[in-house]
Amino acid sequence: ELTASSWRERIFGEKRKEIGAPITIGHDVWIGAGAIILPGVTIGTGAVVGAGSVVTSGIEIKPYEVWVGNPATKIKDRFSAETKGRLLASRWWERDDKELKGNREFFEKPEL
Repeated sequence: ELTASSWRERIFGEKRKEIGAPITIGHDVWIGAGAIILPGVTIGTGAVVGAGSVVTSGIEIKPYEVWVGNPATKIKDRFSAETKGRLLASRWWERDDKELKGNREFFEKPEL
């Protein structure tokens, strides 16, 4: 997961003072064009925020949820509870490219 300052510190060695509450974004998150994410928001792994959506302060978007609108609201889950659990447990985003390429069929199934 990244916060606005953690990647700057890792890449550039800069430690910046946070302004407002941090924004936390999990792995494999999709954020549509023009979306606005306000301070204090947490977006879980695999979640989707629709284009033009406004996610207001203090919202926690759980893994693999889809949120849209102004203000953004949850419209659905991307996957069943069982599939979400399996994806999170797999931690596939930590695996190397060679291993992922060797398991291509896993990524092409409509639902696990």
